[in-house]
Amino acid sequence: MEKARLAVIGLNFGKNHAINIKNGGMAAELVAIADLDPEFRELGACLNTDFYTDYKAMLEDKKPDGVIIAVPPKFHKPIAADCMRAGAHVMVEKPVTLTSEEADELIAESEKYGKKILVGQ
Repeated sequence: MEKARLAVIGLNFGKNHAINIKNGGMAAELVAIADLDPEFRELGACLNTDFYTDYKAMLEDKKPDGVIIAVPPKFHKPIAADCMRAGAHVMVEKPVTLTSEEADELIAESEKYGKKILVGQ
């Protein structure tokens, strides 16, 4: 069975996701992490994975199968939509979006690109 290629965006809340993917014995491979704060570069080195401050560059370079999004909720919708457009399924920390209208728009993006959305609870 092929390992899923996963990335994590947002490391204040997503750090543990990245560590668990790397060390958890899952059928997954951590291919990259991304955060605006360059201080997390050291985490990338510790996890022996690539670190990006630009998640769009990470999506383009790494082409992950799935992305865990752990940024502040106001950014969930645009980042999740970018990930799905780039070909990745997404797991978004709760709340999935700030409004039900945004959630409906994100579901439409999911259907348009044939990608799954999972909300972390």
